[in-house]
Amino acid sequence: MQADRFVREPERRKITGLAKTTWWRLEQLGRAPKAYQLGRNAKGWKLSELMDWLNSRTHAGSQTEGRAGTNTDSAHASKTEEAHR
Repeated sequence: MQADRFVREPERRKITGLAKTTWWRLEQLGRAPKAYQLGRNAKGWKLSELMDWLNSRTHAGSQTEGRAGTNTDSAHASKTEEAHR
């Protein structure tokens, strides 16, 4: 068993494939794991939480839409932002 670790923004972006702003919107909507404050100017996400989130999205997407990895949350977040303008 491997110990959990924190990942910073650049690695989070590579893992999830989502831009910083899209991820922030999903966090605000409660649809993505929130970051932990690691220091005064540093935040990060637990790798295990990101992987669990990614696996749940891939699994749910393949059941409901027939395609794994479909990005319905970011589309919803974009529509939500447009509605608030």
